[in-house]
Amino acid sequence: MSGFNTASIDWLWNESKQQPHVRHWPAVQRGMVHIHDVTSLGELKKQADTFTTANAWVDFYHKTMTPERLSVAVDTLADMIDHDRGNCLGEHTIMKGHSSVLFALARGEVVTKATMSARLAVLATGLAVPENAPISTVERTQQLSEFTVSDLQLLAAQVDGIRKNQKKADLVKDILAAEEIGGLDLPLGDLVPAPKATEWLEQLVNQYVRALHDALADPVYPTQFREAVLRQAKSQVTVNALKRALEVEYWDVLEQGIEDTPEDPSIAPESISMRDWTPPVGQSTNDTPWIWAAIALVFIFWIIL
Repeated sequence: MSGFNTASIDWLWNESKQQPHVRHWPAVQRGMVHIHDVTSLGELKKQADTFTTANAWVDFYHKTMTPERLSVAVDTLADMIDHDRGNCLGEHTIMKGHSSVLFALARGEVVTKATMSARLAVLATGLAVPENAPISTVERTQQLSEFTVSDLQLLAAQVDGIRKNQKKADLVKDILAAEEIGGLDLPLGDLVPAPKATEWLEQLVNQYVRALHDALADPVYPTQFREAVLRQAKSQVTVNALKRALEVEYWDVLEQGIEDTPEDPSIAPESISMRDWTPPVGQSTNDTPWIWAAIALVFIFWIIL
């Protein structure tokens, strides 16, 4: 029953009724990373009635419910950011819901299309700087018109005196008027990543990995459930920095059970170890000159005699 301690055995076995307790492992619903066991328990419930001792049931569960058989739902890094799990964003709560833009900037991409709320968020937090903003009034009008009414209302909210409940064309007109008198800086143009984007993403990655570790620290979770969670977390990673962090932190778990494929003897013929092999006596190419020299000496002595 490797990987099962008193807490996990108590979760699997109903001591008072002396029968298996078939249920999902406790959900993690607090903190930065939420985890839910969503394994189908139908077949397990059918098997449970045949067991009368805790040891037999736990041993069966250990052999049957391998990490591959367990199904878990694990928050992604995007989930953590977009829901501001555990106040992970700190004072930058304005970035809530904008993980995709953050990831693009951290990858060094220039963001050309983004909602107004995302633009205001990354510019306010210093994660990006604007470039190639439209210069002429016609160009700015055209770009503002591409945003939704909700986006324009959000931008208008940055300025006192602009009525929010009006037609799109009137919103654009009032926003441009506010810009002309210096009351508003339009967040238009491309969003170019600032160095802070990569640094901030790395901090969030570290928070995610630490939160995952803390979430699984409860002794109720057996080794195979932890492994299932870690494998699921890695499988849904879209950020290289997080993938590397998970591999470094949990290398022994994520690489467990991976072995080199053995050679097929029918394909690779048995080879001779060169370390143990020695040439037969008299057949080494290095011996050939000495053999001919000996023959020559014998021939000379025969002539003399």
